[in-house]
Amino acid sequence: DGNATFAGDITVGDDLFIADSGIINVGTGNDLQMYHDGSNSFIANTTGVLTVSNTGGGYTVDAGGDINLDAGGNDIVLKAAGSEFARLTNSSQDFIIENTNNDKDIIFKSDDGSGSTTAYITLDGSDVATVISTVKIMMPNLPSSDPGVTGQLWNDSGTLKIS
Repeated sequence: DGNATFAGDITVGDDLFIADSGIINVGTGNDLQMYHDGSNSFIANTTGVLTVSNTGGGYTVDAGGDINLDAGGNDIVLKAAGSEFARLTNSSQDFIIENTNNDKDIIFKSDDGSGSTTAYITLDGSDVATVISTVKIMMPNLPSSDPGVTGQLWNDSGTLKIS
């Protein structure tokens, strides 16, 4: 049937080739599977937690396109190192940043000009408030006449007004 069973370690001293759609199964219940279908490659973990660890340094993912990450409702941590910028982008629907931990905050921090970081905007989950901790707030695109919308800000010749 093409199956072989070995009791012990197997060492491959050269390349190992598995035909398209051939599956490498690991675990007595085939819990970890790796395969290529001729167009796409897959690593599937069917039980427990899949942990990818690199104790020798960082990770590089060269996707050549979009990276879709579905964490199954768990936390996602993205870090950028050795890069000019880091970015989270969504172009197809609402982008939701949500903290569901009771009475906890969402905090936007950045460098404060001295080599340290400071909180600039805090969405305070326990006080249901937005705290802006900057020395100045710039809003260059305010309307210059009363927009007639209750609660909307507008600039009346240098005077900040609320409609």
